[in-house]
Amino acid sequence: MKLTILGSGSCVPSLKRSSPSNFLQTSNKKIIVDFGAGTLHQLLKANIDYKEIDCVFITHFHNDHIGELHAFLNALNNTPNFNRKKELTLVGPIGFKNFYKKIINSKPRPNTFKIKIKET
Repeated sequence: MKLTILGSGSCVPSLKRSSPSNFLQTSNKKIIVDFGAGTLHQLLKANIDYKEIDCVFITHFHNDHIGELHAFLNALNNTPNFNRKKELTLVGPIGFKNFYKKIINSKPRPNTFKIKIKET
């Protein structure tokens, strides 16, 4: 198992720290914990392919923890010459399904893969 800290900052912009996000690589899963602003850029800098993420865990609804989730989903759906097939699991706190339905799902949905939503 390997943990990569992608961001340990806050909602306050900083040149030294990105908003909260961590990448966890297990033997068979690639997991993101929180998806704050700058996460996609930090993944690229860490040479981690965002297209291979299996699961995203959101700890809570502060914008610095969810700010780039929609951009991630949009990237998966619109990367040229890429058609994701494997399911993506999104896990969040109570109310996450409603958040996804109102905020995220109101935009164009993925057309080549399924998203499984779970609340904890």
